[in-house]
Amino acid sequence: MTASGTLKMICSLGRVGSLVLRVAQMTSSAVSMAVLFIDGDVDLHAAFSYEIAAMSFLLVWSSALVCLDVYSLKEHRNVQTPKLLRSIVIGDWLSFFLSLSAACSSAGVLILYTHDLHYWQTHTTPILYCEISTAVAFTVTGFVFVSASVTFITLASSD
Repeated sequence: MTASGTLKMICSLGRVGSLVLRVAQMTSSAVSMAVLFIDGDVDLHAAFSYEIAAMSFLLVWSSALVCLDVYSLKEHRNVQTPKLLRSIVIGDWLSFFLSLSAACSSAGVLILYTHDLHYWQTHTTPILYCEISTAVAFTVTGFVFVSASVTFITLASSD
């Protein structure tokens, strides 16, 4: 069995691996947003508003798919219909590009503030919160990429 076949078996929709991936996405997106709100600097939130919006969307999207996985596991139902898989593939890939662009834009803002504007020298907001939030946003992107790839492989190999 190939590596993609093994990954498909473990992480496809309605399996425990899928549930773990979706919970990881949901938790990481919540952590990424929460870390930004710890410091309480409203001006900084405006700069990272795209990341907050993207992580909010991912939180809702992942929560819905966690519910679908839990239903599938609890009721022992196969939810891998071609229509549903197509919808989830589209949503997952849009989520991937949304989270990737949000993480990259946050990294760009962080570099701008740190190296060009020297924002942290004049403000008391700790840079560590922003760095952690951006790093977690990239982690979310990795989780979303894995689940989007597995769902795409599942759709491509379905009858």
